[in-house]
Amino acid sequence: MHLGSKDLAARDALSRDVVDWLLQRPEWRAMGGRDHFLVSGRGTWDFIVSPDAVGWGNALMTFPAILNATPRGDGYTRKSTFDTILAGCIPVFFHPVSAYLQYIWHLPRDHRSYSVFIPHGDVVERNASIEEVLSRIPPAKVARMRERVIRLIPTVLYRDPAAKGVTFKDAFDVALERVIDRVAKRRRAAAEGREYVDSVDGKFSWKYDLAQDREKMLAPHEFDPYINT
Repeated sequence: MHLGSKDLAARDALSRDVVDWLLQRPEWRAMGGRDHFLVSGRGTWDFIVSPDAVGWGNALMTFPAILNATPRGDGYTRKSTFDTILAGCIPVFFHPVSAYLQYIWHLPRDHRSYSVFIPHGDVVERNASIEEVLSRIPPAKVARMRERVIRLIPTVLYRDPAAKGVTFKDAFDVALERVIDRVAKRRRAAAEGREYVDSVDGKFSWKYDLAQDREKMLAPHEFDPYINT
């Protein structure tokens, strides 16, 4: 099995062969693997080995991923959302509040530029197959989305305060700049004898935050069913 080989390609060859073979099996294709499970022992010792490590094991469980499903957990957003971005994977969301309506400061307003949205109702009611939706995305678009995700990484992490020579803005920097900007606008408005409004109050405020346009705010939006129910 070459588990102790110094040749990394040889060490991982059997794992890749198993994955390729399994994907071609009619039993797997019948339900896209949803009725399969993998039983393994000594997972950390045998199958979670750094690709540049020398010694026993292979990297079966650490093969690179391109897209990662991030369904809701106890709340709308799970830790896996940020783990996905930090890993350079394209997040797949099933509810707009999981990211789009919460992290306006840190994530692009155009959610299609870095993520995939599949309505959870379509999945639950079997009107959409996650695998089929993802497989229809052209490779060129996937590449562009991954590049956008990679550029987002600094904005969703906290850098070590002791780090030297770091010039990028992390999540704290982004939030602090927006807070300072908001305070400055409030002060200018007060000096001019008027009240500054950050966004539109009420149930349509999320539309204004996404579009920053009062006219578009009143127009129908794809996320209306999730917010108005």
